[in-house]
Amino acid sequence: VLKVLLADFEKMRAEAEKDLAKLTADERTEREKQLQKKNREFQNRQREAQEELKQAETDYLKRITTKLGAIIARIGEDGEYTAILDRNNGVFYTGKEADLTPLLVKMANERSGNGQ
Repeated sequence: VLKVLLADFEKMRAEAEKDLAKLTADERTEREKQLQKKNREFQNRQREAQEELKQAETDYLKRITTKLGAIIARIGEDGEYTAILDRNNGVFYTGKEADLTPLLVKMANERSGNGQ
């Protein structure tokens, strides 16, 4: 679709340049408007195509990440790892024993005098 729009625009522009000397001022103005409209149409479609491509890429990466996440979780559980880290993205997996929340709550309660 983009190639067709671009080809139409280029064809219109070439014709306008060729016929420029023959056209009246009103005809030139009308041709300019047509060219601007065709150019906006092309730019809008190009932007839409880029957005569609970006969304497709995001969806694809999400599916891959989900699949890899399940595999990494299985590796972590089977290997009884406490954590699996990625050099660039941080933590990929943490085992249940790595969750310090219950210990933190218990110690905070003891220090505040609640004892529970």
